[in-house]
Amino acid sequence: MRDQPKPTTTDAGIPVESDEHSLTVGPDGPILLQDHYLIEQIAQFNRERVPERQPHARAAAPLAGSR
Repeated sequence: MRDQPKPTTTDAGIPVESDEHSLTVGPDGPILLQDHYLIEQIAQFNRERVPERQPHARAAAPLAGSR
């Protein structure tokens, strides 16, 4: 008996048809915002923290009233 790979799912556990194709308007059209799985993946990628790309802390600016 072979072990079948688990299907790709969204964060909510809903099975996804394809991890490689997006919902578009026509063969060369723009990607639609109705493609919830793609939007979910972009949001997850956007929230990733890469230590090499963390901004450095800045010093507080001097108060405007003190001279």
